[in-house]
Amino acid sequence: MRTETITRTVYTYQELMDSDEVDSRAKDNATEYLRGMAWHEEMITESLTNDLEYLLCLAADVTITSWSGFDQRRHVGFRVQFHSSDVNNDMQGAPTLDLDGDYEVRIKHDQSGYFPTPDRIDLTRMNEYGVWEIVDEDDEPEVFETVRAFANAVEAWLTRALEQEIMWFEHEDQLAALAEDNGFEFTADGEYV
Repeated sequence: MRTETITRTVYTYQELMDSDEVDSRAKDNATEYLRGMAWHEEMITESLTNDLEYLLCLAADVTITSWSGFDQRRHVGFRVQFHSSDVNNDMQGAPTLDLDGDYEVRIKHDQSGYFPTPDRIDLTRMNEYGVWEIVDEDDEPEVFETVRAFANAVEAWLTRALEQEIMWFEHEDQLAALAEDNGFEFTADGEYV
């Protein structure tokens, strides 16, 4: 039996990125490792939920049901319940909803998968006696069409927010900060030590 001592050079992430002695594949390996550590699904879901709550009012019932930022079918699915009069129509770059009167709006919107399901929209409105009553789509098709267009605009807005959030987490500066804050080190091949 014999014992051998093997030495290897270990780099911090920044040293690896700045080094002329390692090839680009090693730098790519380290970067991919950090991208996998940069964020978790819960972080993205919480951020999207916060965005949607701010748009619809903090009292709104908001659930992000699904999202994907990685394929050709980028989407954000959601279920919401809110009053139309509470929508923050002054939020720059966000969709707006302008309806005559106050409606309680329930939307289930999920365009994920290869066979997207149509939106489910339920509306109620207070009648002249102060009682909430169900609004039938046949009676007010333009209101339903406006809410449907709003749901599509909200998905597009949330999808842009999703893409920006992931880009921010995976930005080179954020990855470098993540590596430095956690003391990550890598070999000359870009493998985590």
